[in-house]
Amino acid sequence: MLTWREQERIRIKYHDDQYARKELLWTQRSFVQPQMMIEERYFYDPDAGKYTVDRYVDDLEKRYGGIDSVLIWPVYPNIGIDNATRTIC
Repeated sequence: MLTWREQERIRIKYHDDQYARKELLWTQRSFVQPQMMIEERYFYDPDAGKYTVDRYVDDLEKRYGGIDSVLIWPVYPNIGIDNATRTIC
């Protein structure tokens, strides 16, 4: 397996330069990363019209014991599948 792996790296001219970029090294230590929609109720209070980041992070601390990063998904999860954009084929 190690031989095959090395041969494939040579064949595709693989370089790991991108993984060594200083500004991206944090990703190698980011293991717990919840993914959320921008409308997450712990993250945004629609009644108050404001973001409640502390409330969101406090909830994650209680549930997971802490996190390393958060992926914020800013758009509807099924783009092109809702009634507004439905296409009849």
